[in-house]
Amino acid sequence: MASSISDITPKLRAYSTTAIVLHWTSGMTFLGMLSLGWYMTWLEDQPGSVWYFDLHKSLGLLVGVLIGMRLLWRVAHRPYPYPSSMARWQITAARASHGLLYLTMLAMPLLGLAGADLSQDGLAFFGHTIWQPLGVHKFASELLFSLHSAAAWTLVSLIVLHVCAALLHLRVFRDGVFERMWLRRSQRP
Repeated sequence: MASSISDITPKLRAYSTTAIVLHWTSGMTFLGMLSLGWYMTWLEDQPGSVWYFDLHKSLGLLVGVLIGMRLLWRVAHRPYPYPSSMARWQITAARASHGLLYLTMLAMPLLGLAGADLSQDGLAFFGHTIWQPLGVHKFASELLFSLHSAAAWTLVSLIVLHVCAALLHLRVFRDGVFERMWLRRSQRP
């Protein structure tokens, strides 16, 4: 009879349902926003493309709120310790990559928000202009959008690294790190 993953991995404390939902929701949301962002820039000069830009801005504001919630949750709830079997360099790399993920997740919507605020179109939420307090500054807006795009590519790189590390923990190290962000509350040890 084949053993399950839970039979061969050490018993680590799984994250709470709230942490798991915030993790997977923000991950899927960022993948959707990245896809929408690249699609809208591909259509940029075509008729009807403004709708995609407005949608991206509106959803970006919602993503900013989600990331704010996730950051507040993370500050209030310290992560569980890594397994004792993890090498020091792996722990250092995990902490650094998580720090960069959070920094990029925070910076990307803020850069987009600032760029939109300084653009000719301003900031809109589902068709309703919210504000444009700083006026139009084309150069600053384009610079901020370039930084927003660079943050997107940085985020993609960090997500790929994160997924690869998670799969290493699941398939190679088999140390239970992957499972504690995957398991439902009823499956926790």
